[in-house]
Amino acid sequence: MSRARVPLRVAYVPGLAPGMGAPPAGSGRRSEWLPTGRSMLFAAARHALYHGWKLLGLPAGSAVLVPAFVCDTVSGPLRLAGARLAFFHVRADLSPDLDHAAELLRRDRRIRALLWYRYLGFDVGVGEVRRFCRRHDLFFIEDCAHTLPVPPAGTLGDIAVFSLRKLLPVTNAGALLVNARGLPPPPEPAWRRADGRYSEVLRAKEHSLRDVHAESRPGNAALARRARRLHIAYVAGLHSPKRSVHGPVRRGLREADRPLSRMARPLPPDDLSRRVVANADLRAIARARRRNCCEYLRQIGDLALFTRVPAGSAPLAFPIRVPDRDEFRLRLARLGVAAGTYWPEWILPDGARRGFPVERALADGLLALPCHQDLGPVDIEFACRAVKRAWRG
Repeated sequence: MSRARVPLRVAYVPGLAPGMGAPPAGSGRRSEWLPTGRSMLFAAARHALYHGWKLLGLPAGSAVLVPAFVCDTVSGPLRLAGARLAFFHVRADLSPDLDHAAELLRRDRRIRALLWYRYLGFDVGVGEVRRFCRRHDLFFIEDCAHTLPVPPAGTLGDIAVFSLRKLLPVTNAGALLVNARGLPPPPEPAWRRADGRYSEVLRAKEHSLRDVHAESRPGNAALARRARRLHIAYVAGLHSPKRSVHGPVRRGLREADRPLSRMARPLPPDDLSRRVVANADLRAIARARRRNCCEYLRQIGDLALFTRVPAGSAPLAFPIRVPDRDEFRLRLARLGVAAGTYWPEWILPDGARRGFPVERALADGLLALPCHQDLGPVDIEFACRAVKRAWRG
């Protein structure tokens, strides 16, 4: 490992550096991927999904095919918008089981749409799903919550939704893109004024993102060690089998999200997030994320879920299969590497928790390693060494 800089912690998300939230050059500048009249920036992707479903103009009682490997921030907005959900199988390699989707379609003629994920920013099955939707005259909802709006992501669905807070250092931001010519432009929602509690959530998120940036700078070892201790405590509390320990952690996460629960009158994206989104060089960020995933493949490819990194993709993270996923995540935290889970059992939606053993195995066995744009070769090497040590126990 390079002697120039040895990281004390590899964070899961990129940090907010000074200047990222500066007013963009040019008054009223819009990002090139937010075409006027066909896009809308929201505070969260779940709001984009809710209003995107409404935009389809489907009759009451219409249903949507949804992959059974999914979280409740997808199922919840769709149900609130009036959709019925029909869950179809996802294979162990995160490809769609469209035979099962076709079987469900034969049983229920009120299925009018299909949602498919770009899981962790990889494009497994997207083209296949698009052809299936065209063949069966279904709306294709392209869920790009795990990637950036860098083509082809977001260009294949009739509508597409993004969760920008997962890949950019923003406090909250999501987006809706409308691609189908027959659909109207997204109307301006009846925005709701942010209250004091939500403002506190935003300030806490901004402070945390600035700390993530600061802890990786030279001379901030004490801050990095503190962040490492806090992350160990968080992971230990989240995945502890003792309900008295993990209960407060999970309740805290739910409580922080509560201000986003109202869909019809959503909160607007905050000014800081708007500025960071407008300033972001998405193509450069995507290249950095691909580079880091390729380095993971080179060093620990035997654990990888995917064997290649698609050209043009913007991965959210690098997925690996591990035994006892939650314990493995805690080991990595103690070694200084923050990892993510997609998704633990407690945020799987009702209807997808039983009868889907492959999907449950994915939920219990996948671990996502950080690959974000702030990381370089020395960070990836550090993370790979930690994975190898954690594997040895």
